[in-house]
Amino acid sequence: DCNGKVDDGLTDCEGCQPPGKREICFGTGTSKQAGVGICKSGLRTCLGDGEWGACENAVGPEKEICNGFDDDCNGKVDDGLKDCEGCQPPGKRDICFGKGSAKQAGVGICKSGFRVCLSNGEWGSCEGHIDPKDKETCNGLDDNCDGQVDEGLTDCNGCQPPGAQQNCFAGTPTQQGVGICKAGSQICQADGTWSTCEGAINPKSAEECNGLDDDCNGKVDDGLTNCNGCQPPGLRQTCFDGTSSQQNVGICKAGSQICQA
Repeated sequence: DCNGKVDDGLTDCEGCQPPGKREICFGTGTSKQAGVGICKSGLRTCLGDGEWGACENAVGPEKEICNGFDDDCNGKVDDGLKDCEGCQPPGKRDICFGKGSAKQAGVGICKSGFRVCLSNGEWGSCEGHIDPKDKETCNGLDDNCDGQVDEGLTDCNGCQPPGAQQNCFAGTPTQQGVGICKAGSQICQADGTWSTCEGAINPKSAEECNGLDDDCNGKVDDGLTNCNGCQPPGLRQTCFDGTSSQQNVGICKAGSQICQA
């Protein structure tokens, strides 16, 4: 009506002018939701017939699902949902505990592992973790990760860790290092058992005429008579067939003899 006002006094004018004009649009969302969560605005173009074209590239709110996103554009992620086991984005790494719990990680044999978010939004398997065992075993370790080693078990004769060494001796502590007796050593094997004792010399059941303390009681050849032999081989002693008063008188002098093997 050429009064300087466009469409004045009219309502519900859905058309547009001029053709080619572009404006922001929000699809199924609102201007307040644009830029929140997954929602974003788009653009629409005024067509030649005075109607607006479709709103392009706009993303409107959707029903919330377990995906790590704010689908309904209310500023909250996965709100109102429970047991969301999915993950986002693909490649994300997360600590995992297998059958154990976060409190058990680092206790006893237990340790945490890692899992990776797959392209389908599911977590991959937990890698590198060590779970608590159902039962404690005799191995010098805390198998059930409760902070106690071999608890509730008796007669744990195994050994840990593999490669550990200890002294071994079949006699009594008072015999060790006395006479012929000496301790040997044994090594803890991978199966948790001790190897055979190597290098030990244990007491003999009976003393022998050999100039040694065979039963390791601190006495040599005790309880034996007529031990005329000599020990050890190679031992040298003075010998003289005359009397002590004749030795070194005139032509007389002592000689020597060697204990033979």
